[in-house]
Amino acid sequence: MNESNPPLRALGLLVAVKTVLLALPLGFLQEDAGHLLIAGFAMTGLIGMLRHRAWGVAALACALTLRVLITLPHTLNHAWFELLVALVLWRAAACPTRRLTAQARQVLRLAILSVFFFSGLQKLVHGQFISGEYLLRAIVFESNTMADHLRFALAGFQHLPERDVHELLLHPVVLNVRPQLHTFLRVLSVGIVAAELVVPILVVFRIRGARWALLTTQIGIGLVSAEADFALTATGLVLLLWRVPPRTSWVAAFLGWTSVAVLTAG
Repeated sequence: MNESNPPLRALGLLVAVKTVLLALPLGFLQEDAGHLLIAGFAMTGLIGMLRHRAWGVAALACALTLRVLITLPHTLNHAWFELLVALVLWRAAACPTRRLTAQARQVLRLAILSVFFFSGLQKLVHGQFISGEYLLRAIVFESNTMADHLRFALAGFQHLPERDVHELLLHPVVLNVRPQLHTFLRVLSVGIVAAELVVPILVVFRIRGARWALLTTQIGIGLVSAEADFALTATGLVLLLWRVPPRTSWVAAFLGWTSVAVLTAG
């Protein structure tokens, strides 16, 4: 990847470092040869990209391909997505012309905008999100970081409904929800869907402030869900919306989401 294209190179380095940090501990702690091989390919990719070599991005693509293969059929969506990102980066690195570089950036920009838009569209047609039911079920029955964050945010509402998750296995559960809580959850749900559907469109039409709104939305989603893994990649892709993102923005994205991952893991 040539020196005239630092944003794409920075994105590749971001994904490579993250892949090493995720795969290497799993490889050693679980004595998993597959994850050690992924870490090896990703480390090779990192070295190659630091030396501005196209084979570095190819090695990263191999690492991400291997991650997809060893997790089949339970491969996470973002693993497939990051593999596609790596393939686009490899194409730009293999033929580093101005036209292909511009095309790669455009494809990656459209990719992250599509992730936001179709996430909002899925929530819209899901049937349980706009009504607030999805978030209500999360705070009542789920035990994960997102549910914990929601319960913390709703601490001002007294007597949140509580039920045993095993009740769902036996019969329908009726929850007594205060009108104020119901209204809040509906407004929050509609706001999330609106942000995911509208902000990408504003970015496409280059409305002033839309890129910052999308970056803020991504940070908010990442913090609430605590999915620092994909949040790091997504933040890097959002940074491509700027023609020449400051170098400090890539460092801040890496350190920020790494800190979130460490804090939530603890």
